[in-house]
Amino acid sequence: AGGGNGGVGLRGPGERQIEVDRRLLRARVSLLSKQLDEVRRHRDLHRRRRKKMGLPVVALVGYTNAGKSTLLNQLSLKSAAFAENMLFATLDPTTRKCRIPTQPPARPEARPEAAERPAGVVSEDEKAEPEEGLSGVSEIGGHPSVLFTDTVGFIQKLPTNLVAAFRATLEEVKEADMLVHVVDVSNPRLWRKQKRAVDRTLAEMGLADKPTVVVWNKADAVGYTSSARLKYEAAKRPNTVCASALTGQGMDAFFTLLERTMRQELLEGVEDVLIPYERADLLDACHTRGAVAREEFVQTGVKLTASVPRDLAAKLK
Repeated sequence: AGGGNGGVGLRGPGERQIEVDRRLLRARVSLLSKQLDEVRRHRDLHRRRRKKMGLPVVALVGYTNAGKSTLLNQLSLKSAAFAENMLFATLDPTTRKCRIPTQPPARPEARPEAAERPAGVVSEDEKAEPEEGLSGVSEIGGHPSVLFTDTVGFIQKLPTNLVAAFRATLEEVKEADMLVHVVDVSNPRLWRKQKRAVDRTLAEMGLADKPTVVVWNKADAVGYTSSARLKYEAAKRPNTVCASALTGQGMDAFFTLLERTMRQELLEGVEDVLIPYERADLLDACHTRGAVAREEFVQTGVKLTASVPRDLAAKLK
């Protein structure tokens, strides 16, 4: 009949079914390899663009379903990253630019004598204070801008062919300046084993010495007593906090630790450095790439105190 015409996917003359299956599998593998190469080129293009921005890159890593996407939503104060209680909810690295969140500063308390003082009477302390905007000094106290990357979750004994498929996300981890290791502590029998599996994979990738902040996540799912014990244990470990990205419990401590570690490992402080007015590009870079604490406008330029990436700090000196 017409079975020997060699149509697509059909048997040729004298070809057995197993040979057809092998031929189709080889074609499928070839197609997937080309698609993976395209993904790698796409990710490499994005990495080059991010490198031009000059911002620190922090990769969120951890066992699958540890809550990395939920943590990214907390960091960016948005909910666009897909976050679901399921394995491999994130299959493609997601990157967001944001500043580390912070609680709004508490309002200063009113002077105790203000309510008793007659209208129009000014105290000696207030006479000594310059009116706002006349000194040319701005106390800013900003937080650094960061590129956070949500990566695919790790699993134990990752098969070689699966490592190839996840190469794009593994490359994101290698290119990052710093890591946030998210650990799901909701299962008391598994979480330590899963953490060791991720630590082992990172060590095999040569990333054991990369600056890392560890978040023991899902503290809301373990009960009050267990949560208190985990928080106490985490406090005794370096660069570790116990929190819940879902409820926000412990997030303030995480944000503080993250920013402190970033300032120590990735940023450099500059104090009262003078930027001439004709170098507005440097001033803009300080605001865009770093955290400006104070700036003063003087006759010859802007005096700046800030924490900025080290390459930018070298240009300011």
